[in-house]
This record gives sequence, C-alpha cells and structure tokens, in this order.
Amino acid sequence: MLSAWAARNWKAIVLVLVVAGLFAAGGVGFWRGLVEIGRRQDKAAAIARELQDAKWKAQIAEANAAVSAAQAGQAIASARADAATRDAEARFQEQLKQLETNDAALAGGADLGLRRDRVRVLGGARP
Repeated sequence: MLSAWAARNWKAIVLVLVVAGLFAAGGVGFWRGLVEIGRRQDKAAAIARELQDAKWKAQIAEANAAVSAAQAGQAIASARADAATRDAEARFQEQLKQLETNDAALAGGADLGLRRDRVRVLGGARP
C-alpha cells in the first residue's frame, strides 16, 4: 500500500526530499558562515588586543625614558649642589684659617681682649 502510494506520488516525494536537502544544505552553510564570522571576530579581537598592548608598551617606555631623564637631571643638579657646598665649605675653612693666622700674628696673640687690631682682623678691614 505504501509502495503503491509512493509509486503514484513519486514526483511529490522527490520534490519534498529535494526541498529538505536544500534546507539542510542551507542550514549547514548558514552554520558554517556563523562559525567563520565568529572566527574572524576572534581574530580581529586578538589583533586589536595586540595593537593596544603595543600602544601601552610604547607609552610605558616613553614614560620610563622621561623618568630616567628626569632622574639623571636631578642627579646632575644634586652633584652640582654638592660640589658648590663643598667649595663654599672649603672657602669658609680657608677664610677661617686665614683669620686665625692673622689673629695669631698680632702682638699679644694669647690675649683674650679685643683691641683695635683684633677688631680690624675680625671686621675684614686692612690696617
């Protein structure tokens, strides 16, 4: 009975099978298309992450270079200030020795009082 019905309606059965096959092929193609779109999105996201990482690394390197330059400038300024302080201290020590030498050269160097000559030495005046 089924075979008799199939023999009479074979064109309709073939048409239904062809349409079902086309829908199946279309579904598989649609599914593969979605898979390809997902793969391309993942690839684009990975490339964007790499570009962003490269950008941040470049900015970090630039900031590190600026910090290094600032540190070098501060080290140079510190060395100059240290040298100026040492020079000022050396000048002060030299002036102190000269003052002590001038004080000792006066008559009565062991005296503790202030006389006109000692005041001139302390004030920097010439006799």
